[in-house]
Amino acid sequence: MHEDPGGSGVRLRHERDLYRRLLDLSEQTDVEPLLQEALGLIVEVTGASRGLIDLHDAVDGNGGGRRWSAVHELSEGQVASAREAMSTGIIARALATGRTIVTASAADDPRFRDRESVQMARIDAVICAPIGTFPPLGVLYLQGRVEPGVFDEKDRAAAEVFARQVAALADRLLVLRRQRDDDDPTRGLRTELRTTSLVGRSKALARVLREAAWPVLIVPGDLPSH
Repeated sequence: MHEDPGGSGVRLRHERDLYRRLLDLSEQTDVEPLLQEALGLIVEVTGASRGLIDLHDAVDGNGGGRRWSAVHELSEGQVASAREAMSTGIIARALATGRTIVTASAADDPRFRDRESVQMARIDAVICAPIGTFPPLGVLYLQGRVEPGVFDEKDRAAAEVFARQVAALADRLLVLRRQRDDDDPTRGLRTELRTTSLVGRSKALARVLREAAWPVLIVPGDLPSH
């Protein structure tokens, strides 16, 4: 029997299993639950201890648009630090090159060890994969492992399969969301009045919200006489 010293057969089986599980996510109908469920899956597959998906719908090409995130075992401060690193460091390199970054220890890696944030957090094993083609829709960031060790080539392959599939699923949902927003006369009013959880997209509701946002001023002389 032909041996497979590189383990390519095992790797392919892992990739096929991951792909099948990612296909199940196609039943999601909105971005937020898709990202949270997807992150849980890739954390499980790679054995990562912490993770972040950050997705940006820059529809105007000028840095505008909405942002969605999913986190796993990261504090608000750690998420903020990771987002600050969008312009420098590991995440910036992944986004700028469009390539997956893998390091056994960012704190000892000559590419990143001089970063103050890396040293302060003593960041160890990392996989960082851009989501989508250039310019990327976002990034997958996995840090540390539940079990001792580093991320290997199997984990890199899983992250890249994951990033490609999530990009396709997220892009479809973003298109649908844009279409819903374009057809929603209440969207801007709900945002202004901070009633984003309000259910309903009708023109009648838009009129009610408009009146609430901009009340009609009645001049005393215009009051009806009795």
